[in-house]
Amino acid sequence: MSSGSVETASEAGGIHKKQRNNSSCGSNGSVKKTKTNWNPFKKVLNLVKGHQSSTLSETSESDEIVYRWMSSCFSAKCPIFAKNPQFNMVYCVLPSLQIFIIIYMACEDKMKKHLKSLFQLAESDFRDLERISKSLKKLTTKNGFFTFVQFLVDEEKTTTVCKSLMKESKMIVGQQVFFSIRPSRLQRYLCSLCFSPVSIQRANLLTTNAYCSTGLETTWFGKARAIGKARFSCTYSKSNFEPFFELKTRYRKTRNEAFEIIQFDFMTNDSKLTKGSIIIMRPHCVGQLPYENLTLTTTSLQSIVNTLDNSKEHTGLILLPSFSVSSRHDLWKNLIRQGVHPDLGQTSKLPPIGSLWHWSNLSINENGIRDSVKTSKKMPHEELHGGPPKNLLFEKSQPYSMRIDSPFSYIINLDGIPVFIGSYFGTPPPKNAEMFMRAPERICRKKRIKVRKRRETRTRKQKLLEKIRKNKEKERAREAKEKKKIPSASSSSASSSAESTTTAKSKDSEVRNVFKIFKWNRK
Repeated sequence: MSSGSVETASEAGGIHKKQRNNSSCGSNGSVKKTKTNWNPFKKVLNLVKGHQSSTLSETSESDEIVYRWMSSCFSAKCPIFAKNPQFNMVYCVLPSLQIFIIIYMACEDKMKKHLKSLFQLAESDFRDLERISKSLKKLTTKNGFFTFVQFLVDEEKTTTVCKSLMKESKMIVGQQVFFSIRPSRLQRYLCSLCFSPVSIQRANLLTTNAYCSTGLETTWFGKARAIGKARFSCTYSKSNFEPFFELKTRYRKTRNEAFEIIQFDFMTNDSKLTKGSIIIMRPHCVGQLPYENLTLTTTSLQSIVNTLDNSKEHTGLILLPSFSVSSRHDLWKNLIRQGVHPDLGQTSKLPPIGSLWHWSNLSINENGIRDSVKTSKKMPHEELHGGPPKNLLFEKSQPYSMRIDSPFSYIINLDGIPVFIGSYFGTPPPKNAEMFMRAPERICRKKRIKVRKRRETRTRKQKLLEKIRKNKEKERAREAKEKKKIPSASSSSASSSAESTTTAKSKDSEVRNVFKIFKWNRK
């Protein structure tokens, strides 16, 4: 106790000295007091309310698997998607992650190790995914939001399903995902699960086929109206005319080293009126989006979300392009390229997996976010060439808080859970040669240095062993030749004996003939 009292006293004495020095310096005006961000009253309020930075850090840690999956999709390192995705790609975050983990859990041990090397997983990740999938299941409504993962098998009585696959899928997704259905009724069944009609390739007989998708029907907070077509800068040197709309709403805005970020809210078209938000990340330089997406990591995505939640809200006018994107891919082909077998390493289980279909439709316009993809209507000639409509000429112009008129990446959250991620580069999307910059001529013309392989050096022991091996091979070849000669010698002796018998017989016949002739002449 005495030591503790001494320490506190010394600290207090030090504090008094510092205060005296500060007061004396303050009178002279040479040193200014620095303001700190720490506020004890604000901290107590945050602890009581429970919705500030402390909870944000906990939620970001618990949702780490989702952010890791998002960063792998943005940086083209996801094991279930293609390594060279198309420019206007849309990813359904949770269904694709659920399918990957179901396949991972149902695989044999060797394949589990291989898939774990492609995407790291821990036991806590499975618990977090179960919690997120249950919360998403509560948000599903008839007209607002849907998400599903379905494994469909033939109705034949002879078809059997892998028990481990059924068990893991029910545990992770939180619902019964296995159904038996005829391949001819597949199209009708999938259309009943979605908001818009679906066209999927017919499944093969006696195979297990998985289907996953997500859809959203929302409206904006605030007023939105279409304003015609304007230029959308696709690359450094190319721009297209695209339809735009302006949205007057409350937004949050931040910046970091790579992106200019804005977030604004929407609500679903149902009785629950679930609140969501869209985060738009636009790079500082036009044409840098594919390069900046490769640098996105888990920590950078979490920091973007946390800074937006802590930033202040503003009211303003935002200029946005109205666009629609869609994607439909068979993810099983990518897993086969990674080395996964159709029977998941369990040869006794039937039927094998035939396909894992992932599709999503996304349309953003002045009405909100829709699950349907519509073709753009023909615009008048004046609006096509950038001229504003005539009724807008008499209105007072207002400056935009932000103009989204170049390629950007987006994250669509529903109740704080990421639902869609993707990037938009314009319609039609630019080619690789237009987007990626060519290297300078001095680099292209530079001769490539050929690295010759180093000659393999052998030790004395290796040379002796090789010499012994060659001698043994020579001895074996010699023995084989000798074995071939022995049957040939026996055959030659047999032929010589046969020849001797024939010559003896011929000689006896000649002698007999001579005796016959001698007897005849004597008579």
